[in-house]
Amino acid sequence: MGLELLRAARGAAAGQPAARAPRARPGRRLLLAGAALLLGAAALPEGSRIDPSPDRFPAQRLRSELAGGRQSFLVALGNTAFSSPLLFGPVARGAGLSCNSCHVNGHNNPDFLLPGHSARPGGLDPTASLFNPTADDGVENHVDIPSLRGIRYLGPYGRDGRIASLREFARHVIVDEFAGPEPPPVILDALTAYMNEFEFIPGGRLTIEGKLAPGASEAERRGEAAFAAACAECHVPGTAFTDGRAHDVGTGDRLRTPTLLDVTDSAPYGHDGRWPDLGAAVEGHGPDLDPAQRADILAFLAAAGAAEDAVQPASFRLEMGELAAYVGLLDQTLSRGEAGLTRFVVDTVNAELRRVQRAFPEGDAPRLAGRPDRHKQLPLDFEALRGGLERVAVLAEAGDAAGAGAALDAYHAMAEKMVENYPRPNRAAR
Repeated sequence: MGLELLRAARGAAAGQPAARAPRARPGRRLLLAGAALLLGAAALPEGSRIDPSPDRFPAQRLRSELAGGRQSFLVALGNTAFSSPLLFGPVARGAGLSCNSCHVNGHNNPDFLLPGHSARPGGLDPTASLFNPTADDGVENHVDIPSLRGIRYLGPYGRDGRIASLREFARHVIVDEFAGPEPPPVILDALTAYMNEFEFIPGGRLTIEGKLAPGASEAERRGEAAFAAACAECHVPGTAFTDGRAHDVGTGDRLRTPTLLDVTDSAPYGHDGRWPDLGAAVEGHGPDLDPAQRADILAFLAAAGAAEDAVQPASFRLEMGELAAYVGLLDQTLSRGEAGLTRFVVDTVNAELRRVQRAFPEGDAPRLAGRPDRHKQLPLDFEALRGGLERVAVLAEAGDAAGAGAALDAYHAMAEKMVENYPRPNRAAR
């Protein structure tokens, strides 16, 4: 069914009847049906900001890579799905929104803003009518976009901790909050595998028990003692500074205790992002503490929640390197005869290429203008790159594995001439 829908949508757009499609492999039809609803321009409120600031690109640490390994196929597929608008419903998909729009590199996005649906930057009301009218409860429920670093340690999930598994939480966000179609099991498995790879950014100021390491200042030590007395019942140092439970902290709602690891890089603060900085958050949580105690606790949090090299400037090379990792999946999807997954990867990468084009319309041209060897390269042509990948998907859907493989080789050759230091993936056997 998915391929027929996809072909019908594309044929209708071209004014042509849909061609008969080869039978999709079992378990992939819903995936293809999601891809069938083509990306289009969706009207977000005027003044919306969904792309992160190019000056603030969160670093990411994955468990397998830190151990000297690499992303497995399932993790790499989850990485791709995390950046795919195809998972969501029509409005979010048409606007190019994905999991990565809010959780950039698995972190947060303090620049995210949807006027009328965000009370302040860095969050949104997931129960508003914009994305899923059936979820609209008529109440403003603005929530801060949390970091997902270390998420495998931080269950149960959701602001109130009502969802037991990360897999079910991913489905809840896709289907209930963003009105997406029911995701195929392989996509939920992949998203879960990818998010389970997210590590905290190490700060080097804590022992494995969550205590300050040697070399801490007197103010940090005083803050550690004050924190232990006032905060550690919920923010337990030995378990990522959380107790894994939900509490009513004066809002009338039960809210899950968030981690404080990487907290210096996770503004704004509070379940609804009401505190723009740590100083305001400490004052809001400890109104009965005297100023000296708050200052000491703030010093402790700055040490305990420090994240070294947590932010890096966005760059065209960095973005294209990430997309090359997504494209690297195609060797395996083609070798497996997975036309549906091939289409999913291609449509996801092409959607991401549009975002990269918005951020870097000239690519690396300004930086490379003075290079004497630039005459050996092709001018950057985003449309040609998208067209090259589209040919891979079309040939795969037609059952022409050899042609799709040749088209993928041609895409890599073109990308290598357009993108400086293009990281061509290691070739898997087809």
